[in-house]
Amino acid sequence: MVRTRSEGDRADLSQEPQLIEIVPALGDFSIGNAGEEHSGKSHYLASWRNTQTLTHVRAFHLYVSRHHVAFRDQMFHRHAQIRQAGTQILVENLEPDCSMNRHWGLPEPYAHRVRRPQFFDHFFATLIPHLFEPAADQSFVFGSTSGAHANQSIIEGNHSQKLGAALRLGVVLFQLGGPDSLEAIEPFLYNLFCDPDIIDFPFARIARQPLARLISSRRAKHVAHHYAEIGGKSPILGFTLNQAAALEAVLRRDCDAMVAVAMRYWKPFTDEAIQRLERHRADQVVLLPLYPQYSRTTTGSSLNEWTRRFRPNGWAPRIHVVKEFYRDSAYLDAVVEAVERSMTGFEDPHDVDVVFSAHSLPVSVVENGDPYQKQIEETTSLVWSRGAWPGRCHICYQSKVGASKWLRPSMHETVKRLAAEGRKHVLVVPISFVSDHVETLHEIDIEHREQARSLGISDYRMVPGLNDSPAFIEALAGLVRRSLSDPDRH
Repeated sequence: MVRTRSEGDRADLSQEPQLIEIVPALGDFSIGNAGEEHSGKSHYLASWRNTQTLTHVRAFHLYVSRHHVAFRDQMFHRHAQIRQAGTQILVENLEPDCSMNRHWGLPEPYAHRVRRPQFFDHFFATLIPHLFEPAADQSFVFGSTSGAHANQSIIEGNHSQKLGAALRLGVVLFQLGGPDSLEAIEPFLYNLFCDPDIIDFPFARIARQPLARLISSRRAKHVAHHYAEIGGKSPILGFTLNQAAALEAVLRRDCDAMVAVAMRYWKPFTDEAIQRLERHRADQVVLLPLYPQYSRTTTGSSLNEWTRRFRPNGWAPRIHVVKEFYRDSAYLDAVVEAVERSMTGFEDPHDVDVVFSAHSLPVSVVENGDPYQKQIEETTSLVWSRGAWPGRCHICYQSKVGASKWLRPSMHETVKRLAAEGRKHVLVVPISFVSDHVETLHEIDIEHREQARSLGISDYRMVPGLNDSPAFIEALAGLVRRSLSDPDRH
């Protein structure tokens, strides 16, 4: 979210306003928006079109002075009245032309890149946890009293964790990691293949290290030129540090926050993140693996490493965990925005084959109950339905290692099939990665680009990773805030 406050904004309020966060809810029925998301729960209401379309809008901000609320941003400037009535709080007199564009909060040049903006003419349900300090059983009734849109929606009081200057917050961004030099490739791979969540079989405790040493030695020689072609190292640490800095800047608007990075297989390791947060004396810590979909081989491995390494030793913060976020609306919007930017370069979107590529997994892992494949498929479906692009959608898997059976179709097979079908325009979306690294920059953007070109696909493109895009950073901030209030995430 982008917070701006000019001197002009201050002048027409009776006193210095207090900044609070509001989550917008149901949209104008005439548009057919019928969903509201609040504190991780979704509420649906059928519109007059008898549709149930969930439309997400990021949280926006109000300036509050006494019981007056001023909606403020560059797109509109309207007022509403708040009053307390017994155990209810009412927001009334929303002006009929009060509107909000779903682009809100996105600075140029991002705003024009979102397709078919939705407008929200009335906010029927909004939670204001910071305004009145209500009782635990208090409900909030927010209504519009203007004409045909008059309506009310009741949400039971469900107060989120308040971020404030007194809160010392720690956040750990977990990521795979990558070699920071060509010399670091082999020890990085050794750490990877020593992971019990990656290599596990009978008597693995005895054989894991010798096997990891053998695999890493051979594979390092195979992949060294891949890293050499993208700058001699993995860029994933740089991207993750940028994400951490941007997220920390957003969170520090509300509290004393520190965001640390914990790489699983190369520096900085989990121990270093723990030490940083201990020095910060964080009283609440949010563990946020940067894997949208859960797998025991990624998120599970990172959280297991945290459990092995974390020793309170007099410092005992409350721990919150974000296990997955592939359904998060703000994350999905960030992906759609990224795809949309790449789609604008095609002359005819109807003739584009959009290939969602995810890191593959051994089939045995999925057969043992890992939800990763189902979550990849659901993520793809959610992004595709939100984007509403006219082309064709495909899912494939990449980065197979070894001779065992892995998830298919592979990226290689998919490109080959599309070429055989005479397709000429292909856009690849790395759907399981949020940051660019060797598997996007080399495997997708160099190896498979060359494969596509050799097979006659003349227009082959890749959507860049989300990296530190403003939309993605706001999504991460939302995940952190919600994790503090959701008891199921502890």
